[in-house]
Amino acid sequence: TCALPISAACRLEVATLPVCSTVVHTANVEVQIMLRSLGLFDVCMDAMALSAELDNEDDAEDEETGEGEGGDDDFNPEESRNTREILQLTSSLLCWFVHHNPVNQALAHAEFPTFLEEIGADIGTSQVIVEILRDNDALVKCVPSSFIPMIFRRIGLDGCLPEYVRLLNVLVQVG
Repeated sequence: TCALPISAACRLEVATLPVCSTVVHTANVEVQIMLRSLGLFDVCMDAMALSAELDNEDDAEDEETGEGEGGDDDFNPEESRNTREILQLTSSLLCWFVHHNPVNQALAHAEFPTFLEEIGADIGTSQVIVEILRDNDALVKCVPSSFIPMIFRRIGLDGCLPEYVRLLNVLVQVG
């Protein structure tokens, strides 16, 4: 999809670690500003609306396996995988769009509840939240008091996944 090259344009390679050949990137601020001017964030939020399709497909899958009522012949596993992949690519793009860019972080923070709603859906919104809050004391102070208990509920449901630890860690790593 087109999200991959756009996401790659939002970052600059700064080093390759000799030991493990890991490439280290930093934000490409000029591209972030240009993409903001072109309305990329709104396009990404339109794409994130596809998460409702996953919710509907999860319901249909439950019905097919007898966990829900009735049945839905419209469930398509390949379509569900494709939708999930689009959402994951969109989340990745949003991460680089907001990475260390306070103006873009503030823009994305307006949709904080939307990203929070999708935590646990395996589409990358937890990492988007991390990037929205990363090194931004003003936005960390705006995190609702229900955030930490909600993360602990997710840990109780899903186990102590690294993404949940990162969400808690970003709250204390300001400055």
